[in-house]
Amino acid sequence: MIGGKSQRQVRAVFGIRPPPPAPDSTLQQQQQLKMTTPDDHTMTASELELEKRALMALHIVRCQDITAYDPKRRAFWHSRFCNYNIAFFDLDKECECYYPSRFGRGPPLHRVREPSIASSSVNIISLKVRESDVGFPINLFGTVIARDMIDDRCVYLFNRDADDSQVITSPDDMLDLMDPHRGLVPEDIIYFEINLWIKCDGGATKDFSRGLTNFNICRLREQTMTASLTTWLSRVELEIALVRRPLEVSTTINILKGPSVLTRVAAWTSGNTEAPTILYSSDVATRTQMTKAGYSIALSRRVVFVPLGEKLVLHLVGHN
Repeated sequence: MIGGKSQRQVRAVFGIRPPPPAPDSTLQQQQQLKMTTPDDHTMTASELELEKRALMALHIVRCQDITAYDPKRRAFWHSRFCNYNIAFFDLDKECECYYPSRFGRGPPLHRVREPSIASSSVNIISLKVRESDVGFPINLFGTVIARDMIDDRCVYLFNRDADDSQVITSPDDMLDLMDPHRGLVPEDIIYFEINLWIKCDGGATKDFSRGLTNFNICRLREQTMTASLTTWLSRVELEIALVRRPLEVSTTINILKGPSVLTRVAAWTSGNTEAPTILYSSDVATRTQMTKAGYSIALSRRVVFVPLGEKLVLHLVGHN
């Protein structure tokens, strides 16, 4: 069965017909070609081969749906994940790996036994638009998705629609990324699927950056690496930091007295001071939230992964 359809139904979709039997085949040879499938139905070798061909044909059709001509590369290019057979793979389904999964939100530190800690994870430091063929400023929206070896499902890092676009004014501006709902596992390749558009005058939209880049731990020369993607109307850079034996740290900032004067909050680990993660910037903040204890700063990101044995450093910047 493929996606709930029998092999005959799948073959009918593509008009695939089985090859005629060899004229000199004997009954014994035909019986030897029989094999048992997991649902206890018998299938001949030729039928199994036809099902494999149908599965590959469906994969090709799906790949065509996510392929478009990229004017920057001057070639047809895949804009979404298709490294494996995606015939019946839901590209939009979110990963459902949560705690008590090993890679979901974990228990407090005093309950964690060291052998249960994942061997490595990554901090997504920043995503910047380094080059724009339409200049700056731009109104940017779309999605940035990470996929790893756990299940290749969507882990969102950025997700905005056209009505909630972010204004990018220079190549140094960072996209307002969100926290992944679980730790990313770099034991194999982590794929980053970037699909960004810009909002133009009059409400029209244009493709701005569409494609795939990746984090490959086997090619990592330093603790931090930059993955670049040059497509359509832009070149974007994704900065990623590897974290060995990671512990998840969640941050909350409350203003106990007086108005907030914070303009920027950055975090890094004591072993990697060159890769700060921006948790808050007044340039992109939309509001503060009121709590019983006072004002709670609405951090755009709260989670940082820290190597076991290292410290988290918070850098707070304010104005007079």
